[in-house]
Amino acid sequence: MGENPDTRTIISLTDAEIGLWTSIKLISIPDYQIAQELKALNIIPGQLVKVFQKFPVFTVETEKNKIMLDKDLAAKIFVERIPDSI
Repeated sequence: MGENPDTRTIISLTDAEIGLWTSIKLISIPDYQIAQELKALNIIPGQLVKVFQKFPVFTVETEKNKIMLDKDLAAKIFVERIPDSI
């Protein structure tokens, strides 16, 4: 059977393609302080982000900001690709 083209896959932010918009679905960070700092940066479920660059510094872009993240931290943020029309 063929795969449904509408099937969405949730991946780590570190695996997202550069330049494609994604939606944050889950943040798996048990450290309360770090989670609060991400929240202050509006890195929260539902937020649209795209990877701006992966090296030398992992950088994501939101609708308003560019934010540099530690790659290990970015690996704990899970996203889903959104349609290209957005």
